[in-house]
Amino acid sequence: MSWWVWTLLLVVIVVVVVVLVGRRAVRTLARPGVDPTELSIDPELIAEIRRLGAAGQKLQAIKVLRERTGVGLADAVRLVERWTAPRPDGSAGLSS
Repeated sequence: MSWWVWTLLLVVIVVVVVVLVGRRAVRTLARPGVDPTELSIDPELIAEIRRLGAAGQKLQAIKVLRERTGVGLADAVRLVERWTAPRPDGSAGLSS
């Protein structure tokens, strides 16, 4: 093979690698990881989540929690479920 074929092959390989690395970087930036165990959540936000849960608006509560904290969907669902679950004494949610 002549030198221009090897050069063309090398250029194609470099372009493919750059595209793949760039796509991975964009996906990583699009999903900022927020660790729910390291969140400091405002008690007023927890109270609002509990009010929404008591009113039967758990989806809205999840949306509000995600918008204000940046927490992921699965973690937001778990937190809202925990905070709006009825306790044995009849009140809603765990203590903050």
